[in-house]
Amino acid sequence: MTLLALLLAGLASTALGSICCPPSQWEAYQFVTRVDPDGAYEGLQSVSYDALNGRYAVEGNYTSGNVNTFKVIYDYRKNVGYRINPQKRLCETFAMKEEFQDTCVPDGAYFFGPFSFGFGTKVIDTRGYSYVRTKDGVTSKYTAIVSDDICIPVITHKVTSTIAGS
Repeated sequence: MTLLALLLAGLASTALGSICCPPSQWEAYQFVTRVDPDGAYEGLQSVSYDALNGRYAVEGNYTSGNVNTFKVIYDYRKNVGYRINPQKRLCETFAMKEEFQDTCVPDGAYFFGPFSFGFGTKVIDTRGYSYVRTKDGVTSKYTAIVSDDICIPVITHKVTSTIAGS
């Protein structure tokens, strides 16, 4: 009976999730699909994440008939962003009002299982979570697969409704 109680207690704490935060600085590649009223875009981008200094940079390309490259630097401490167009050799600044958002999996996220990526001795053990964040009336649903050891995002899927009036 004691073993059953321990197993049930373990399942209850797993189902509720736990706080999981990656290192303060990391880099990754992302495949992105964006759908908005103007159409659908897909692309590959690299991300440099720096929570210590409150900034991150995204560089890559997307397709919407043509391949377009871009680079954006977000500096949350200065509340300014830089949009760089390498082809046109242009850089424009824009004001940022939002705060720096960490990539932690929040407490209370739903744990939906361990996963392994790779084969043989080249395996990454991961954990999967789903959660919802709401900010300024906009709700985003997240699915996050993070490395089991230090919580670096391996797969992040975010769905946000941007339809006016919803």
